[in-house]
Amino acid sequence: EAWRARVHPARRGRDQGCREEKRWGVLFRSDNRLDGARTHLLCAGQMPILFLTRYAARKYVKANCSWYTRPDLRAEPHGWKVPAVVRVCIAPCAEDMD
Repeated sequence: EAWRARVHPARRGRDQGCREEKRWGVLFRSDNRLDGARTHLLCAGQMPILFLTRYAARKYVKANCSWYTRPDLRAEPHGWKVPAVVRVCIAPCAEDMD
């Protein structure tokens, strides 16, 4: 069964319009002159890396993404930024995602 993920900013209180399962994900961000601003969820293989708690996601970023702070990767041509922890809604998808 295919799944779709929708990323939206974390909000306090109830998430409006999100009746699906809610998890925390790690959002890769880069901004450079060649590609412009780009974002995607960090994945392990084909599946996004998701966490039940924000604390666990932040702990993962601190342990595994510290090398994104290297000055040579933050400058052009890469423009990488430290990944952000974001709220993710996941739900079964009606159609195949090929």
